[in-house]
Amino acid sequence: MLTHFSMEVIMQIKNVTIEHLYTHKTLVKDLDLVVNNDDKLAIIGEEGNGKSTILKAIINRVDYCKITGTIQNSKRIGYLPQTFSYLDLSVEEYLLSNDGFIDYSKIPIVSKEMKRISFDVSMEMQVNLLSGGERIKLEILKILITEPEILLLDEPTNDLDLDTIEWMENFILDFNGPVVFISHDETLLENVANKILHIEQLKKKNEPKHTVKKIDYATYVEMRKAKIAHQMQVAQGERREHKKQLETFRQVYSRVEHEQNVISRQNPSGARLLAKKMKTLKAQEKRFDEAEFTDIPVVEEAIDIEFQKVSIPSRKEILSLNVSELKVDNKILAKNIEMVVTGPQKIVIVGRNGVGKTTLMKKILTMIKDGLKIGYFPQDYKREMDFDSIAHRWLCEETKQKEDIVRQFMGSMRFTREESTKRIKELSGGQIAKLYILKLILNGSEVLVLDEPTRNFSPLSNPILREALVNYQGVIIAISHDRKFIEEVADVTYELTENGLIEYKK
Repeated sequence: MLTHFSMEVIMQIKNVTIEHLYTHKTLVKDLDLVVNNDDKLAIIGEEGNGKSTILKAIINRVDYCKITGTIQNSKRIGYLPQTFSYLDLSVEEYLLSNDGFIDYSKIPIVSKEMKRISFDVSMEMQVNLLSGGERIKLEILKILITEPEILLLDEPTNDLDLDTIEWMENFILDFNGPVVFISHDETLLENVANKILHIEQLKKKNEPKHTVKKIDYATYVEMRKAKIAHQMQVAQGERREHKKQLETFRQVYSRVEHEQNVISRQNPSGARLLAKKMKTLKAQEKRFDEAEFTDIPVVEEAIDIEFQKVSIPSRKEILSLNVSELKVDNKILAKNIEMVVTGPQKIVIVGRNGVGKTTLMKKILTMIKDGLKIGYFPQDYKREMDFDSIAHRWLCEETKQKEDIVRQFMGSMRFTREESTKRIKELSGGQIAKLYILKLILNGSEVLVLDEPTRNFSPLSNPILREALVNYQGVIIAISHDRKFIEEVADVTYELTENGLIEYKK
């Protein structure tokens, strides 16, 4: 049933609870949310907490959860999922197809929107040949053709280069209507979000909690930290003071009790005074027992990442790269690529989509000096995993570590015992990324070769991953378009261009 709203309110979510049908886990409980016309609402939370499920619930595309409550919306929704399926289609077929027929009446609006988003590709080009940035623009274009009044975007910056990420920021800001989005990119969140929905799972992921705030992301994070720290300080202070007062009380109580036991029957007056004092002490004891304190803040525990200690001598040559031509099949992507990496440098490579960064990374893997233990985090790391394997068993096999050690490390990444015994295919994308990072940690890698390592970590986990990599004593060679990662982790940043590597100024 459609509901009429004022011009300000676009969508209302009332008393919505989402329960997983197979695990019976409650992802969201009693969620009330109003989406207004000017909202750029970011849904944040750790991996597996149900962020994408909320978007799917809004468009009624969830068949694995029971949803109660009401979601009221009278506007056209444009939805961008995390993954797409193109089959063997041209750009024209993908944009204009309607039940197997090409609807040429859409061409005027397609042309208009192509200019609007600067999407300059041939309509005859095969979609599978487009770069990551071009594909995301294609998806946005397909949405815009429907003239949406509200956008739902699930990780819209995945696999995008820096220029396209900045384009996406401006697109969200300029969209004339509300945007509800999920993103791991903290800089995007800081630049775009003006409202936050934070989804948490507390008490070993058995108690869902949500917070809604009409503030920007950076303010929300700082306010949350300050609130938790203040509440913890007050709660601990009250308990310390109570303990101190209780110790003093116990001393007085013991003394009076001792005097009662030894007082002479010939001193009934003194006995009466002591009995009266003891009665007062009993009343005080009851008050001590019934004392109420400020709650210790219950928050979602942060992940804990710490790479094993390794030792790479300063200025030890790790890699001497000299590639005259970087090719895929017979296509030359870049020429004259030169780079020397010494211990314990942290190198980040950036570049536009399609320039050959991942191809270069695979080349680098074959050229690192012999005798070093290499940990590789590929962009398509899921292809390196047996999705039918039980999570903790896969990790045991990949690292040759005992089960108790593996479970301990999985616990530090906030895997519950139940999650550690799931098949990998049943985990969320972020949880699978954590599992692969754990493989690198447990293998004691001396050189980390990382292809977009932060793209599936939540914005709340990413600062911890970055800190761990900053403290890592080995060598890092990474591809990243995460602006926080580049700023905090990289000693040197290079841009891969058609004419080789050039130093990139942050």
